[in-house]
Amino acid sequence: MGLLQRIDDKSARVCVLGLGYVGLPLAVKLARAMKIPVHLIRVVDFDQVQASVLAGLAAAEACARQQAELAHTALAYLVLQSHKYQAPDCEVTSEVRLGDPVEELLTVIQAEDLTVLATHARGGLARWLIGSVAEEIVQRSAGPVLLVRAATDGRSAETGTIADAAGSD
Repeated sequence: MGLLQRIDDKSARVCVLGLGYVGLPLAVKLARAMKIPVHLIRVVDFDQVQASVLAGLAAAEACARQQAELAHTALAYLVLQSHKYQAPDCEVTSEVRLGDPVEELLTVIQAEDLTVLATHARGGLARWLIGSVAEEIVQRSAGPVLLVRAATDGRSAETGTIADAAGSD
């Protein structure tokens, strides 16, 4: 079943992923236009085993406490955003996941979802050294992905339009 059919039968949703949710206003506009829900996802990146190996048990326990704090902060932020955009014509749900961002996001994203993801727009050496979650999601996602460039000109993401996201002038 294609995305359009899933939109028609309301089994699709718009998933919005991290980076300050730059694409959230646009995602809500899309979801309202298609009459489908929005799902906010945040992943707290942490590998307990790697932390234990690299830093020892005491440091790993400190990292685990920090991870719990980050997860709590992420959840509070998602609840705030959910309430901000919740409306009778737009259901907004959210979840926080722990682990590798790419793997966790690919676990949540379904083939019938339209995924909206902000990108750091890194290139060259920085992209090679750090990698790109956005690039991995685009390559490996079962459904369509809309990338929204994080504003670097000080413009608010709230002013974005569907044409801005598509790269039109």
